[in-house]
Amino acid sequence: MHVVANGEKLATETAAALDIIVKNVDDTTNLVKEIAVASEDQTEAITEMTSKVDQISQVVQTNSATAEELAASTEELASQSQIIKTEISKYTLKNK
Repeated sequence: MHVVANGEKLATETAAALDIIVKNVDDTTNLVKEIAVASEDQTEAITEMTSKVDQISQVVQTNSATAEELAASTEELASQSQIIKTEISKYTLKNK
């Protein structure tokens, strides 16, 4: 009878330990799922940020090209202004 009681006690303890293990496995599974969801969210955020950085890069490139064109136009305008100034200086106004 003593052996049966010990066996029953061991079976009960084993069942309790298995219940704890199952609960811990379930908790771990839920944590892994939460990590997977968070990782997906981070991936989406990184993808969106990359897209925004690409857009900013395009705007910067466009601004740079526009600035170069503006600088060239400014130089051309300055050159033409100098030519006009030289041509106007050839004329004199008479006082009435």
